[in-house]
Amino acid sequence: MKNNIKKFNSILQDINNSIKDLANLYLEDLNRDPESELKYISGTVLTRTMLRRLVNIARGAMAPESFFVGSATAYRAMTTMSIEQQDKCISGNIDIAAEDGSHWSKKFEDLSPRQMNMAYDQRAKQFRSLTAQNEWLAANPVVRTSKAGVLNPVEINKDIEEPKKQSKTVLINALKKLTITSKDLAKLADAQTLMEAAQEALKNANNKTMQL
Repeated sequence: MKNNIKKFNSILQDINNSIKDLANLYLEDLNRDPESELKYISGTVLTRTMLRRLVNIARGAMAPESFFVGSATAYRAMTTMSIEQQDKCISGNIDIAAEDGSHWSKKFEDLSPRQMNMAYDQRAKQFRSLTAQNEWLAANPVVRTSKAGVLNPVEINKDIEEPKKQSKTVLINALKKLTITSKDLAKLADAQTLMEAAQEALKNANNKTMQL
């Protein structure tokens, strides 16, 4: 296996040299013709993102190995780093503090976005020590509470008055004016039914009056 790893790294170095050649070739055409990006997109297998990475490599802003970084979040973070710091992200491991006081050692690209922010201070442009990471954790706690599913309280308008119920006598007199006789009323089962029927009859009569 050791021999294969040695051969593997040798091939990778050849690939990195080829990426440099590709980057320089593309930047040469891009400086000559601003439309080169569209021509390369249609004439090669490379995407716009890949071509722009080549430009950063050709200009010396990014290491050739950064071309293979699959995480867009990790790549954006690495654009703020020096070449030496990029090499550490690509070839080495980063010590990461854990919430329980322990720590891990991982490739930068394997970190979560939160861990990337904790491990690398983009303002100071340097990696944080484990002590500084623990301080960052204390200052940036994980928010575990959620307001999802909580309904806002419903405000009750107390100014709206409920309609007053009419007395049985008033309803009976009103119904008599609508040509409903006492015999009709006598057929009702009880006072409660009488009240409900009277209210419904008045409601229908009022609706007809409004339509006229």
